[in-house]
Amino acid sequence: MASRHGSFFLALIVLAGGFLPACGTKTDTTTGLRTTTSGLSCKDATVTLDGVKLASNRIPMGKKIVLRYDGVRGFKKLNNRVYPGVSMSVTDLEGVSIGEFADLFGGYAATGMEPKKAGRISVTLTTGKPMKTRAEYVWKVRVWDRKGRGEIVSEMKINMI
Repeated sequence: MASRHGSFFLALIVLAGGFLPACGTKTDTTTGLRTTTSGLSCKDATVTLDGVKLASNRIPMGKKIVLRYDGVRGFKKLNNRVYPGVSMSVTDLEGVSIGEFADLFGGYAATGMEPKKAGRISVTLTTGKPMKTRAEYVWKVRVWDRKGRGEIVSEMKINMI
């Protein structure tokens, strides 16, 4: 009888998990990209260079790297629209700002977007001055829900070559 109750309790936890906001941290061991979700979720967070998934955190100067979130879910819907916000920053290892973009999706603040479109979010970083070769930087991207409390935060050290 005790094992039946244990199975029932486990089933309740599994069922409840489908309705609770997604929370967790995932680290890509090849690039060091660390993605933390709270309230929002994504199936995958991938960094590419020239359309190819990165195999390290070594980035050539003058290149564009793209962080793409696929399967983003959890935005609060209002009139079949969602209201994502996206910010990006780059700092040196001492925390000195190299570049900061507080609201890359500011154009959607009033109008929102279709939920399907918000399911794939891409952020591009173009490397170059004032960055220096043979230096390390921290690239941070935050996606948040303007009408809810969810967010996805990714952080990655990049080594300029």
